[in-house]
Amino acid sequence: KSFLMRLSYRWVASATLVLSIVESFHMPSVSPLQLRKIQIGRTDDRIRRSMATEIVEVDGDYVGTDIPLELEAELSDSFMRYAMSIIMGRAIPDMRDGLKPVHRRILFAMHELRLRPSGGYRKCARVVGEVLGKFHPHGDTAVYDALVRMSQDFVMSVPLVEGHGNFGSLDHDPPAAMRYTECRLARLSADALLADLSDDTVDFMPNF
Repeated sequence: KSFLMRLSYRWVASATLVLSIVESFHMPSVSPLQLRKIQIGRTDDRIRRSMATEIVEVDGDYVGTDIPLELEAELSDSFMRYAMSIIMGRAIPDMRDGLKPVHRRILFAMHELRLRPSGGYRKCARVVGEVLGKFHPHGDTAVYDALVRMSQDFVMSVPLVEGHGNFGSLDHDPPAAMRYTECRLARLSADALLADLSDDTVDFMPNF
């Protein structure tokens, strides 16, 4: 809990720093008269610096049009949306199951590959490729590290993945490369987290 609070404070501090830098430039607000000047092409340098290009569809074709923006408002809005996306989409585990999106995507990919506890193991590289190709637009190292962590009984009180091979040790020995190790779902994951997905127990949403 304290770690999550420190993480949130860091994001707020970063946002405050960016806003203070922007305020030092003092970009003036755009009045209706200045908006009219923009439309007829008679803008001064201060307003022109706050212009952006918006892509709109006109009669089935996409064209660019200039729109006025206040730098302070745009930077604040864009930064906060990006920060909240990172916090909610990567950094903070979901309170309902304690999983981050990468963990959830790994387990779902293994479920789709039918890596049941009673079945055989599959190469971790195959699982990582499935996750990267369909669900998680990030590096393979991040996915494999999360997979390894879910299989370590000295990290998880109850492992969610059953690993076969060298998955590291309590003495911080690194795991073997993903091309050498194998995995399948642990019984807890299969029975408690994934068994009822076919009954629409979880809301799905499109990703990349």
